[in-house]
Amino acid sequence: MDDGGSGHHACQENDPAAAGAFREDGTVPVVMAAADAMLMTALVLLAVIVRRELTVWYPILLHPGTILGLGGSILLIPAGCWIAGLYPGYGLSEVDRLRGRCIVSVAVFGLMISFDYLAQGGQWSRGVLVIAAILWLLVSPLCDGWVRERLQRGGRWGMPVLVCGPAARRSAVVADLRRNPGRGYVPVAAADWPVDPVHLPGVKAVVLADPGDGSTLGSALDDLPCSRVILLPDFGTPQSQWVSVREVGSLLGLEMRRNLLVPANRVVKRAIDLLLAGLLAVPAVPVIAVCAVLVKIISPGPAFYYQCRDGCDGRVFRMWKIRTMVVDADQRLEQAISRSQTLGAEWRRHMKLRSDPRVLPGIGRFLRRWSLDELPQLWNVIAGDMSMSGPRPLPSYHLKTLPKDICRLRQKVRPGITGLVQISGRGSLTIEEQDIADVYYIRNWSLWLDAYIFMKTVQEIITGRGAY
Repeated sequence: MDDGGSGHHACQENDPAAAGAFREDGTVPVVMAAADAMLMTALVLLAVIVRRELTVWYPILLHPGTILGLGGSILLIPAGCWIAGLYPGYGLSEVDRLRGRCIVSVAVFGLMISFDYLAQGGQWSRGVLVIAAILWLLVSPLCDGWVRERLQRGGRWGMPVLVCGPAARRSAVVADLRRNPGRGYVPVAAADWPVDPVHLPGVKAVVLADPGDGSTLGSALDDLPCSRVILLPDFGTPQSQWVSVREVGSLLGLEMRRNLLVPANRVVKRAIDLLLAGLLAVPAVPVIAVCAVLVKIISPGPAFYYQCRDGCDGRVFRMWKIRTMVVDADQRLEQAISRSQTLGAEWRRHMKLRSDPRVLPGIGRFLRRWSLDELPQLWNVIAGDMSMSGPRPLPSYHLKTLPKDICRLRQKVRPGITGLVQISGRGSLTIEEQDIADVYYIRNWSLWLDAYIFMKTVQEIITGRGAY
């Protein structure tokens, strides 16, 4: 999910001059391609170094001829991304970008290995190619996000759009676009529908919020000079990923693939959970042991604690953590929020406190900063209570505040150790924003979404953003 908007683009109601406040920067695709080319150059050189170091176990003679052809990837990767529409890729979600980059990477490196094997008899170092491909898959999505963030901060990211529709609806759409500038839709003007042509100069796309009566929609759209029109029917908050346009007879339809309802997908997700949890559990055991000893030394009482949480099908389970709070944490919380209106408001807004009086000094904040207190939950994953990625495992007092239909939706999946909330601001999100992120995950789940969450989780843990 994209971070909140910076608010540096203006959108003035019914002001045609507002379209001139922001113009699409045509150099953005070139900048993105150049960044990928430079990254690919560095990764190929790194792959050569790694392969050379591995010659002790897998001997090979690396000479200019074995690596000369690998330079083609420096041009083929950006070319493939350009053809795939990733430069600039306005309107694509992070999952769409990750999936597109992976497909381009597999296609380019697969073709290079096949060409070398079939046409050259294996003149290039396939080891260097494979290492470069793995490095690219791991690093390039993070580099792509960094480049787009720099472009966004410089006011160069996005294309100007006109938002049309009823006043209340278009105001909500404008606010949402401002909160999500990473998608690249910059609202520069808003107007009623049908739109007066005076609003259209300089606008690259029209976002039509709540089209209303469809009987005259086709002819009204035909009169628009913009090459891109985005329809936003007021469906509430259904899934937005894995939705395809279908012709139903002569009518327009939207097909939604409910991925988590496919039994095979559940089996694959569970297999990945067991694989990852099993691999991580081995190095996690000594870390958990050391942390537990430190907690016992600093604070008398148990090193571990559990909370009962609702899981898949409403089954209650014990979620384990390393203790990071004082033993009488509940009493201290009640005292803190009763004595301070500010802390009370913060708790009601986030159900967390930035300066939490319950957290153990030193060790408690260290464990939370690096998310080490959650390592025992790997056992919950192995036991089948949780998933590596999913909605948050909420306590009962939080679930009581949610609508019944949302509670039923949450019971269809296992809660996760990490998820969209943890990579979208963690403790800085409001309760409403956290609940929206959980619902989005359930309705839009895919293996690509899980892969994106895993990559962003590592980044969030390293940076520590929103952790407290």
